[in-house]
Amino acid sequence: MWNSLQNDLIFPQNSKQYKDMVSEINKQCKSSLNVMRTEFYQLFCSRPWYVIAVITATIVTAGTCIQAYRAVIGSDKMQPHFPP
Repeated sequence: MWNSLQNDLIFPQNSKQYKDMVSEINKQCKSSLNVMRTEFYQLFCSRPWYVIAVITATIVTAGTCIQAYRAVIGSDKMQPHFPP
């Protein structure tokens, strides 16, 4: 993107600050972590319903697992009962 923006510009003299700025911007754009972070923000954070749905699904799944554990493992019927 940066290269396409600066192709049509004519600079008689490129200063060291300009070259440093260009190299920093190119380094920032080529960083895989920054690319993944930008894609994550664009895909998930721009649509808040996706984030809310994931959080809700996680809470419901955790609650269901806890409820199943309490119902099966925590009940007295898991202990053997012998007639007197």
